[in-house]
Amino acid sequence: MLPQSFLRPLQIVEPLALIIAGIAAAIALGGPQVILALYYDALGYHSGVIVGAVIGMILHELAHKYYAIREGCRASYVLTPFGLTITLLSGFIPFIAIISPGYVALICYPTSWLPREPREDLIAASGIATNLILSFIARLACSITPYHLHLFLAGFAQINAWMAFFNLLPIPPFDGHRIINRMAGIWLAMFIASLLMLFL
Repeated sequence: MLPQSFLRPLQIVEPLALIIAGIAAAIALGGPQVILALYYDALGYHSGVIVGAVIGMILHELAHKYYAIREGCRASYVLTPFGLTITLLSGFIPFIAIISPGYVALICYPTSWLPREPREDLIAASGIATNLILSFIARLACSITPYHLHLFLAGFAQINAWMAFFNLLPIPPFDGHRIINRMAGIWLAMFIASLLMLFL
């Protein structure tokens, strides 16, 4: 049994928590060498991975947050010691990536302008849609940018497609579990889009 302190959110301001989460996601997906890539090959594939992971993670979680606020909830991104630890450790294990450094903590209550329960499926889908859009934009940019940027953009696109695919897994606690229960058609469309972005 893990101690409760290992599961409680860390007392870190939200902007710093998001940056740490992004770096942790990059390490989980690309290993510790992705940090060195920024120094040795700033426009290479691995640099695209780390920049894409940091930007993708931050915007993914902010999409969750602001859609939740739109649904009448109070929302804030928090890190947990347990989630951050397993995310970082997974970067040292080949072919395994666990991206769960934290979560958007929600406090939801009905209001006079939104008396219904918040749509958790839409809140979940907003983050994944953000990663798919980022991946698509990066792939599109490959066709209009100089050749020396292509590897960087490929890494950026690939990591965001992978983050979308990973989060679409239809099992708890992933976003895909919340989406498929109420919007199976939307889940399938997003899942196919993530596969196309990954392998085409």
